[in-house]
Amino acid sequence: MFFALAVSAALFAAPARQASPAALSFLTPSPPITIGTDPLNFPDTENATAVGSVIATNGFTTVSIFQTGRFYGDASAGMGFTTATGGGAQWVQGQLPGLTRAQNAANPYDRVTFQTIAYDAKYDEFLVSLLPIVDTPSNGDEDTTLPPVVMRSRDGIHWSAPVVTSPGGVRPEKNDIACDNNRFSRYYGSCYVAWDESDNGFRFHVNASTDGGATWGPTRTALDAHAAYGSVPVILPNGNVVITSEDGNGFDYAAANIISSVSTDGGTTWSAAYEVSPIAIHPVAASMRTQPLPTSGVDSAGNVFTVWQDCRFRSGCSSNDLVMSTSQNGVNWTAPTRIALDAVTSGVDHFLPAISLRTSLLGTTIGLSYYEFPQANCTVSTCLLQAMFSNSGNQGASWSTPVPIGGAMNLAWLPVTSAGYMVGDYFSSAYPLSYEAPLALATAPNGAYAEQIEIVPWGGLSPGLFGVRAGASSGRSGIGTADDAALHRGAKAPAFRRASFAPRPHAAPARHRSLGF
Repeated sequence: MFFALAVSAALFAAPARQASPAALSFLTPSPPITIGTDPLNFPDTENATAVGSVIATNGFTTVSIFQTGRFYGDASAGMGFTTATGGGAQWVQGQLPGLTRAQNAANPYDRVTFQTIAYDAKYDEFLVSLLPIVDTPSNGDEDTTLPPVVMRSRDGIHWSAPVVTSPGGVRPEKNDIACDNNRFSRYYGSCYVAWDESDNGFRFHVNASTDGGATWGPTRTALDAHAAYGSVPVILPNGNVVITSEDGNGFDYAAANIISSVSTDGGTTWSAAYEVSPIAIHPVAASMRTQPLPTSGVDSAGNVFTVWQDCRFRSGCSSNDLVMSTSQNGVNWTAPTRIALDAVTSGVDHFLPAISLRTSLLGTTIGLSYYEFPQANCTVSTCLLQAMFSNSGNQGASWSTPVPIGGAMNLAWLPVTSAGYMVGDYFSSAYPLSYEAPLALATAPNGAYAEQIEIVPWGGLSPGLFGVRAGASSGRSGIGTADDAALHRGAKAPAFRRASFAPRPHAAPARHRSLGF
């Protein structure tokens, strides 16, 4: 059975909710489609949990990656994928191979975490970056996080073995990956993995690849070695790379600023830190795992949009809004503006945003998905977590009325980690022709946890219908190449039918055959 968002006269009907006149109006989303679950049932994990989905598209194939089987202390037992092919005509699910012993005792790692994904247009490949972990009880932290690895796929279904991107010797944190898909850039086809070094002040590091992710260059960092927690690379049309991050220290709310750093030579050298903005943070209630990591994207004109959670516009910093700053070069940034999703007196707490941009002949469309507590001062027993969506057709000057995604969730339905109740540390979204937001949504458990990844297709009359370029970028980023994806999005097949979706092997383009997978 398939749910479809069909291109028809109904697509252009009046929206279910009245939007701001200057913002784009969207139809009520079709029902969420479950695309990710935990098949591993591994000991010591919170079974039936899938968290932290990220997504990338090339306009025809869309790939979502997510953790499965979350451990309380750190990371997950496996890494799942769901790939929609044929513009959503088929959905294929599986686990990224060759990673954890929960999948196969012969695999090299015990756990995996911090998944991110990008699409490389030059080599026509999807690249997933993640952090592997081996259990080493003697080191006091009971694990050793290894350097980022990258796995590659042309079809989003068959994946290469993990490729190590950086030498060992340091313990990395929150990695991200982005590729230069600007055909006229002097670094077209280059991909960048950014990560921070948790044992040395969270300074950021970057490794670059110019051969589709098969090999990676030396590790680079800024000369001032500034802290950069949760580094997000986006790439300007001229090939310059802009990294945004927070300069804080994790979940203790000691963060002081959103900062940026720029490379103008393909990631070889990096500027000192530029201040985007100070951060004002309201600690989210009920031990909810969240922090002010930026989510960033760039449009085809080179405008960088960065969003994070911030309480500066609320009296007494009583709850977080989502705020946005923009830049044309990654150096000079506008003063943060409040994204007016509700009144400053609403009491709503907004967090964990993910943005995606699409440039069209009529301008840039911004899609924004996020989570909220309707009442910021709730408790573990009273908090109701809600996923939401809003969008803007005028570069953030105004936003459509937020629409809920799925139902409200009790925190007891979520996996519990050492840092709190978790849906994910960050998410990403894709914007081919319709907005795609895979999010962790939970239902009441039945003998186990019941958090899974669900995707919500959106459509509507927007500049994107006349688009010339698509993108998927966010807290973790990827990018598409054309606004030619169909609006049809199919539902996942039942488990017993999943095998029928396995594609037939196909010959790779001649220019790829030397890559050997």
